[in-house]
Amino acid sequence: MDAVQSISTNYRCSDGIVTVNWEQVSEATSYRADAIDGNGTVLSCFSILDTCDIPIATCGETYQVQVTAFSGECQSTSNIPTSFDTVPCPPSELMTYRECSSNLIVFSWAPTNNTFYYVAKSVDLNGREVECVTVDTSCFFTDTDCGQSYQFTLYSVSDCNSGTSSPKHVRTAPCLPQNIITSVDCASDSLITTWDLSAGALFYMVEANGTKERNYNCSSQNNSCTIPGVACGDSLSVWITARDHECITEKVLGEAAETAPCPPDQVQAFRDCAANQALIVWQSYQKSGFYVASMEDQDGGWLSCNTTNSNSCNISQLRCGQKYSVTVTHTDGICPSTSAPITMDAEPCPPTNLSSVINCSSGSTLLSWSPSPNAVSYSGKVVGPNGAVLSCNTSTTSCVLGTVVCGEEYNLTVSASDGTCVSSYSAPLLQESAPCAPVNVVTLLNCNTNILMVSWDAGPKPLNYSATAWAEDGTAVSCNVTNTTCSLAGLHCGQQYNVTVMASYGSCSGPNSSPQLVQTGAYPLASCIPQNVTGNMTCRTHNIVASWSSAPGANSYVTMVMGPNGYSASCNTTSLSCPFTGLQCASQYDISVMSQGGSCNSSVSQIYSMTTAPCDPVNVSYALKCGTDIVTVSWDASSGAVAYSVFAQVGSSAQVTSCTTNTTSCQLSPLSCGQEYNVTVLADNGLCHSTGETITMVMTAPCPPTGLASSLNCGTDSATLSWTPVPNALGYMANATSTDGQQAWCSSANNASCKLTGLHCGETYSVTAITEGNQCASGPSASLNFTTAPCAPTMVIPHYNCSSNTALVNWTGRWAASPSWLSWIEGTSETTAALQAPAAPSLTCTVATHTT
Repeated sequence: MDAVQSISTNYRCSDGIVTVNWEQVSEATSYRADAIDGNGTVLSCFSILDTCDIPIATCGETYQVQVTAFSGECQSTSNIPTSFDTVPCPPSELMTYRECSSNLIVFSWAPTNNTFYYVAKSVDLNGREVECVTVDTSCFFTDTDCGQSYQFTLYSVSDCNSGTSSPKHVRTAPCLPQNIITSVDCASDSLITTWDLSAGALFYMVEANGTKERNYNCSSQNNSCTIPGVACGDSLSVWITARDHECITEKVLGEAAETAPCPPDQVQAFRDCAANQALIVWQSYQKSGFYVASMEDQDGGWLSCNTTNSNSCNISQLRCGQKYSVTVTHTDGICPSTSAPITMDAEPCPPTNLSSVINCSSGSTLLSWSPSPNAVSYSGKVVGPNGAVLSCNTSTTSCVLGTVVCGEEYNLTVSASDGTCVSSYSAPLLQESAPCAPVNVVTLLNCNTNILMVSWDAGPKPLNYSATAWAEDGTAVSCNVTNTTCSLAGLHCGQQYNVTVMASYGSCSGPNSSPQLVQTGAYPLASCIPQNVTGNMTCRTHNIVASWSSAPGANSYVTMVMGPNGYSASCNTTSLSCPFTGLQCASQYDISVMSQGGSCNSSVSQIYSMTTAPCDPVNVSYALKCGTDIVTVSWDASSGAVAYSVFAQVGSSAQVTSCTTNTTSCQLSPLSCGQEYNVTVLADNGLCHSTGETITMVMTAPCPPTGLASSLNCGTDSATLSWTPVPNALGYMANATSTDGQQAWCSSANNASCKLTGLHCGETYSVTAITEGNQCASGPSASLNFTTAPCAPTMVIPHYNCSSNTALVNWTGRWAASPSWLSWIEGTSETTAALQAPAAPSLTCTVATHTT
């Protein structure tokens, strides 16, 4: 048996299944495909066709593929090398290196097998992604931000991509501190420094350097630090650095700090709402000096401004909603002196704790918030992506905003007013309106599992989605996800489904998408596999018409017929039957049917087997038994036959002679003489007989002649026989038997007559004739009797009576039935006399003479 040739593989990255295809071997009845890895581990699949699938779960491996063909106890294995690579393994041994000064991050890993290149990705806390594609085993990430946490992942790329590695997290060095403010508490001789928290910082170091060459420092884990024991009247330079466990920032210079002079009086504060600042005015009894106006809020926070030789300054960046205690400190180089405090209310803070409830049906929004100190009224606002603004005003802590468009993201904000100043708007509350119906819904049915994959375009923000498939039979399946794909399992075979997707967030659901029609297939549910597969055979032509019952959901069918010697044929049809022609006689054929519906095929039906009509008998011969009208017909045994029928027919006549047998010969009897018969031998298997296309011509023995007649030739002892010509005669022979036992013969090749000679006189002959054919002569014809001429008398003795002029004649004679005798006396004188003698047996008569 030949080895399998032309092996090819198709490895699917998505599910790790390799499909092996090969060229079929004519003698093979089944095949086994083997995939062998580098360790010799073998994975196999079996098939009677020219393809099969092997599931492979191992990543990063190269497999060698060979195919073995089987036929009975024989097998042959391909020797043509074929290989394929599986999906690379996810990279491992991930390592990161961070450089504090530049925030450079080096990401490295161990190499993987079967890899063309690697794709490394960083994602910060804001979702910003950066990719690095390289053939090396490391990537340099330079575009990083301070104080940021990064997650690094990696996958390998080949013909298939590997899975993503486990994540690796790295933080960059802290950001520089901002908005550094330093004040001196002369009463306690303390230096107080505040700043904005720096991203990534775990703690801070503050250094203060005075003009009196005195240095101070402190550390803190929050945004303020107090250095006690600072002398008054000093001018201090303040530096701050932010740190984590590994990195330290550069020093950032803050505002200079001065000790407080004597306290001013008649302090007044005037609020400027637009600039969010306060003008502090005072009276000072000192002609010169450095003044610091300070504002302390209810939370202990400080704001200040300073001036030289002036009695006013502006303090900006007031904290909203605060009741400030305002003081002015005059620094005279020894210790600050602080005025008696006065109070001032800052503008209201933007409202906090915003919440909203959307009315999904009307599209309106109820906005609410916590009250702001000092506020007497509020203004709410919603801003859409196209700049459209909806607003509301109220003295309470809630209001209703009008209808918005579906699927849009809106910023909801609120401002507060104390009658004089209006706060800035609150931090926006992001809200989506009721989701729009998902678009670009795509369905993909997995025919092997009957699982429907549904995908759609994502909305502008993360949403919850519900996909539902409604079947014609009223059943439904659904799935709920937060991404844009989901799997619908438990589908019924052969059903048309309407698939819709609905988006929602919170308790608000949008409308359904436009329905997508999906026709499920039959696999693996048996109810959709074609049933009642059968076949009807046309015995004479060896044609088979396969038929089956309709399968639910089937649009078309594929019918397959497998026969001997590797024969296979298929037929695609939308009907419930398919013809197959040109089949071999006396052969078993296996019929199976697979339904096709939508994009899926069913599994193959149960096999229906049937055997074609027996082959026509060959080497048909016959033996003619001459003279009996019996013909013995014989032939070689026919494949698939259990009995035989022999038919003999002359031309198209209705008269047929037949015989049946379970052996290889049969006698036909009786047949008519002189006929050319068409003899047909049919083989029968109990259901069908053979085609009867083999016809043998049989010529029976010729018929006996008819119309036999004779004509005597009296003077020559002969007789001419004649008869009616017989068709197809090659010649004739006549036989005459006399009463005295004589046998006489005559024959003719072309004429319907012959002459019998040498006959005995006075004898009665019984005559029959036969016709000579190619193989046999006919039987004898009906007999004909005739009598030859009488014999001449012998021993004739005359006795003359002269007186009476008469003569008495005596003779010896033979006679036929009842002859009469005539005698003559002849004289020289021409005198004749004749006398009719009496009938035999008298052998005498008297002849009177008469002379002329």
